[in-house]
Amino acid sequence: MPRRDRDYDDEPPPAKGGIPVWLILVLGGFGVCVLLCGGVGTLMYMFYKRDVAQREMLVEQEMMMADREEAEMSPEWQGTLHQLERAHKLESNRLSRDEFRTKVAGKTEDEVTANVGKPDSTEEANGEVRWVYERRTRRPDNADTDRRVVLVFRNGRVAEVAFE
Repeated sequence: MPRRDRDYDDEPPPAKGGIPVWLILVLGGFGVCVLLCGGVGTLMYMFYKRDVAQREMLVEQEMMMADREEAEMSPEWQGTLHQLERAHKLESNRLSRDEFRTKVAGKTEDEVTANVGKPDSTEEANGEVRWVYERRTRRPDNADTDRRVVLVFRNGRVAEVAFE
C-alpha cells in the first residue's frame, strides 16, 4: 500500500470552520425563553385589559340603570323614598332625654341650633319663645320616641325643657 503524506504527520488535523455547537445551543435556548416570556406576558396583558374593560362597562351599565330607575320613579314614590330616608336619618340621630337636656339647658338660640339643629316649629307668647322639636328624643326605657320636645326661652336662654 502506498504511503500517504498525511498518515504519519504529527500535525493536528486542520480546524473546522463555523460556530461552535455550544454557542448555538445557548443562543437558541435564550431566544426560546425570550419568545415564550414575551408571548405569555402579551397574553396576560391582553386578558387584563379585557377584564378591566368589562368591569368598566358593567359599572357604566349599573349607573345607567340606576339613573333610569330614579328618573322613572313616580313623584309619589320619590316622596315616599325621601320620607323613609329622613326617618332613618332622624332615627339614627335620636338622643336620650338626658343627652338632649344636657345639650340645650341654659343655652342661647345659636348654641341650641348648633347642638341639636333647627326646630321643627317656633311659637311666641307672653314674651316667651318656644321651640318645638318633633320626634327627636327617646323615652327613658328606650322603647319609644317622645312625640315632641318643647324648649322655652326666657331672657335669650333655655329656661324649660318639656318632653311630651
